[in-house]
Amino acid sequence: MQSYVPMGIVWPFVKSRLSSEDALKHGEAVTRVVLILITFSAAALIPNLSGIISLVGAFSSSALALIFPPIIEIMTFWPDQLGKHNWKLYKDLLIILFGITGFVFGTYTSLENLFLKT
Repeated sequence: MQSYVPMGIVWPFVKSRLSSEDALKHGEAVTRVVLILITFSAAALIPNLSGIISLVGAFSSSALALIFPPIIEIMTFWPDQLGKHNWKLYKDLLIILFGITGFVFGTYTSLENLFLKT
């Protein structure tokens, strides 16, 4: 059940490379086993998963929440719908700067905790 989403992402790629009905049946089972083994291997090889989780959070959350939405807004309203005196542009640039700052410091701190923690 927990492999439902990864299987939905990986399976179309694998399925396009298989031709017979028998290969499709066995290919799906093998793909599920490989996904489970990758997950198991990652859990076994990474003793401190909290460091990886904080790194992924610092790396992707700041981009998804604070960097990409203002960029999309700028692209959507460019060049003539940015408000009086382009206030939306300046607001979005300030949010992007804040997001990049959080991205840099959060990623640095996570990497420092991951590799230099004794």
